[in-house]
This record gives sequence, structure tokens and C-alpha cells, in this order.
Amino acid sequence: MFLFFSVSFLIPLQSRFSRYNYYGLLQKLDGYLLINIPIMIVLVFYYVIIHEFLLFVIE
Repeated sequence: MFLFFSVSFLIPLQSRFSRYNYYGLLQKLDGYLLINIPIMIVLVFYYVIIHEFLLFVIE
């Protein structure tokens, strides 16, 4: 359920990014984005897990 919220948050962010900066930035940062977008997704996923775990421990 929480993963659904994070995915629903990332989809408009990605569409907004591609709408404004798609043509210029994709050509310049193609390799950079291909390397860093999976890393960012993994970091967000681990942040969500740690955040939920900390909330569970606090309560």
C-alpha cells in the first residue's frame, strides 16, 4: 500500500520532468540518468522501509 503511494508520487514527478526537460536533458544526461535513476529508486525504497520500521518501533 505504501509502495503504491510512492509509485503514484513518482509518476507525476517523472512526467513533469520529462515534459519540461525531456528533449534537452535526455540528450545530454542520457548515460547519467540511466545510471542514477535506478540508484535513486533503490534509495527511495530503502528510505520508505526504514521510515516505516522506525514508525513501527516508536509506536
